[in-house]
Amino acid sequence: MKDFSLDQLLRYGFAGAVALITFRVTTVDESRLFDLTATDITIATVLAALLGSAIYAFHRAVLYPPILRFQHWSLCVDKRLKAPSLRPWRLWSVSDIETKLSFARWWRKQRVPGVQAGLDRWGDQVHFLYSSGWAIVAALTVRSLTVKSGWLATGYVWPAALAIFCAAFVHDLRLLTMDFEMYSRGRTDHGTFE
Repeated sequence: MKDFSLDQLLRYGFAGAVALITFRVTTVDESRLFDLTATDITIATVLAALLGSAIYAFHRAVLYPPILRFQHWSLCVDKRLKAPSLRPWRLWSVSDIETKLSFARWWRKQRVPGVQAGLDRWGDQVHFLYSSGWAIVAALTVRSLTVKSGWLATGYVWPAALAIFCAAFVHDLRLLTMDFEMYSRGRTDHGTFE
């Protein structure tokens, strides 16, 4: 098994840590916030990795495809190209533009690996932000089911989640724009979107 890079740790483990920290901060009295034993820390580390991986997988498989479809649609409309469908039953299918961009990424990875490695790191950061936002939502949902006070009692945490989602969306749109431009300007040898 190869070593995990920092980008992969961001993508998988840190979102779980964000969820655990959010849950602890919103449920434990301030005076006991840092009262943790070595066993607590060990369990929390393993749980963070498992929880982070689950959040990331759910994000990529279920939550992200509609976001990606909307972003592809907006880029195509902006460029006056054939846009992918926004019909609800099509949101989780792979569009033509997504297939072309994926092939272009594969091509760049083979021919100009340094360029694609930079874009891959950028993508890892984007998905860390999305996963962190979902981790906060998950922690607050679990908290609302286990603690008597409702979601509004954690009102100061929601703006943080919203800010993280906004940052992820803008960061992701910039990455997709770069990816789209590299492909559409003919940096690969397999045509354009038109």
